[in-house]
Amino acid sequence: MDEKLKKYQEIHEPDFRSTVWVRIDRNSEVEKHETLRNLYDDIALIELSSDVPDKIKSQFNIARNLGLYTWYCYSFHQICELKAFSSLEFALREKFAVKRPGLKKLLKRAVSEGVLTDSCFSHVEIKDKNSTSYCERLIDVIPALRNDLAHGSMTLHHHSIVTLRKCADMINGLFV
Repeated sequence: MDEKLKKYQEIHEPDFRSTVWVRIDRNSEVEKHETLRNLYDDIALIELSSDVPDKIKSQFNIARNLGLYTWYCYSFHQICELKAFSSLEFALREKFAVKRPGLKKLLKRAVSEGVLTDSCFSHVEIKDKNSTSYCERLIDVIPALRNDLAHGSMTLHHHSIVTLRKCADMINGLFV
């Protein structure tokens, strides 16, 4: 689909792509269409801890707001993810007090030094709190996803809220 500037009279209307998704209640198996309220509630639950420096929280909140506005402009999912990844890189730079190296090397350092472990992630079931097998995979995956978004791409999916969650988990893990 080619993106176009919304008409002025339509700027407060949801992007139709945001409204086609449904949620299935696991207990009743009833399908309900996605709503702005559901989206807001999901994003409101994704918070950085009080231990995270305010300047990082501020940048991450930009990503959260972009996530919220995907309701009105579906293509903001891509920008939301990119901002979440840049907030993670900013947090890594702050944690290690460095301007370089890049995201991949910073992730590798965080994992190798035990700063990031699988226990940082709310969605990962772990047997050993020091396990890093999930984190080790992310060392390659996150920079590849970020680079795809940052260097020109047609990538567009609705997973930005999942990306926000994962980035929040990692940022929180850096400042425990």
